[in-house]
Amino acid sequence: MTDLELHKRVANNIRKFRKYKSLTQGELAESIGLTQAAVVRIENCKQWPSKATFTKLSNFFNVDIHHFFLPDKYFTVHVTEAELQNFLFENLKEVLADIYSDIKNRKHVL
Repeated sequence: MTDLELHKRVANNIRKFRKYKSLTQGELAESIGLTQAAVVRIENCKQWPSKATFTKLSNFFNVDIHHFFLPDKYFTVHVTEAELQNFLFENLKEVLADIYSDIKNRKHVL
């Protein structure tokens, strides 16, 4: 894995955590004491998060720092049943399209 690939993975995982919490980049920035521009740079692979920023992100999202480095197949977010129901209701069409695509591409066996 190249440095750029790792950087993209970290940026993508930070974005996933932010979107999971339904936060804008500005809201995340305000919550952890950064500028919106800094969050944009981090999510666009223009800036690596500092150790202090990783700690703030980890505390804010209530995950260990290593979660930001995990590949997609290990990326998990623990959700309550109510959160899952809300997510599915809000994103049903997209979720069904993803499931159909996965089945069509034989990624999952029923």
